[in-house]
Amino acid sequence: MGMKLYSTFVAAGLPSAEVRMVPIVGYGPSAVTIAQLLGDLILTLAPEIERLGVASASEIGVETLIERLAQEASNQSSVFSVWTQVGVWARV
Repeated sequence: MGMKLYSTFVAAGLPSAEVRMVPIVGYGPSAVTIAQLLGDLILTLAPEIERLGVASASEIGVETLIERLAQEASNQSSVFSVWTQVGVWARV
């Protein structure tokens, strides 16, 4: 719905809607948590990734994906981003 919020506001007749998009990132100790969320997302999408021929389960390494991402997050000066929050508001 996030990317449709602006057009929804316009369709509702709200004037001068403002839109903001903010990426949710993790770095330092929080990178591990974000990396785990990213891994969960990829594992959830893995069947569709395979069905579309983007990558196979073995290429993704589903058995160790979350562990590898968490290791990368804790060993490196990594920044992980999982999703972007969208906000829209208007004054009437």
